[in-house]
Amino acid sequence: MPTRDGAADAFGLPDEENQAEPVAVAIPAERQADTARSGLYALLASYFLFPDINLLKLLASGDWRTQCNELVDLLPYPLAAAEPGPALDERAVSLTFSRLFDVVQGLPAVSLLERRYGKGQTKTQKKLWEDLLRYYNHFGLEFAEAAAEGGPDHLVNQLEFMHYLSFLQCGSGDAGGDFRRAQRDFLTNHLGEWSSEFALAAQAEPDSEPYSQVAKLLAEFIASDLLYLQTECDRVAARD
Repeated sequence: MPTRDGAADAFGLPDEENQAEPVAVAIPAERQADTARSGLYALLASYFLFPDINLLKLLASGDWRTQCNELVDLLPYPLAAAEPGPALDERAVSLTFSRLFDVVQGLPAVSLLERRYGKGQTKTQKKLWEDLLRYYNHFGLEFAEAAAEGGPDHLVNQLEFMHYLSFLQCGSGDAGGDFRRAQRDFLTNHLGEWSSEFALAAQAEPDSEPYSQVAKLLAEFIASDLLYLQTECDRVAARD
C-alpha cells in the first residue's frame, strides 16, 4: 500500500522541501469550472493515501466534505454534495483504513487496484500496466514503480493522472483537443470501468465511514465527469 510520500512520488514529482517556486498558469474565466474538476480529482486522490495525522484530522472531523462541496458547487454539471455525517475518532479512522485497504493476509477487504475489478480482472497485470504506462508516458510522466507499491493501476495514481490532465486542460485553451479526449478515454477505459464497483465494495463493508462516503462521491463524480467529457468532445467534433 503506498504511503503518502510514496504515492506523491509515483510520477517522479519532487518532495515539498525541494520543490521549485510554483509557476503561475493563466486560467481563462471560461475554464474556471475545469479547475474545479482538476481540484476535486486531487482531493479525492489525497483521501485514499495512507493517512498521516493531518489527513486523519481532516477525515475524522468531516472537514473533507466542506473541501469537496466547495468544488462541487463550481463544477460544469450538477453533482450531489457530500452527505453530512457525524464526527469520527481519529484512531478509528486510522483503523478503518487499515481494515479496509491494508493487505494482511491474501487480498484486502476492499482493493484499491483496478486489476481486482471488472475488465481489469480479465487482463494480465502486464497488459494492464502496459496500457496505463502508455497513457502516463505519452503525457510526459515517468512512473516510478519503486515509489508506488500499488503500481500504475492504484486508485491514487489514476486519480492523480486525471488531476494532471485536467490541470493541463485548464491552461491550454484547448476546448476539445488532446487533453480533453485523453481524459474521456482514460475514464472510459480505466477509472470509469471500476470506480462504481469499488464504491459498492466500500459501502458493503460495515463501519466503513468515512471511506465509504468518499468512495460514493468519487464514483458519482467520475460518472458525471465522463458524461460531461463525452458531450464536450462530441460538441467540438460536430462543430469542426
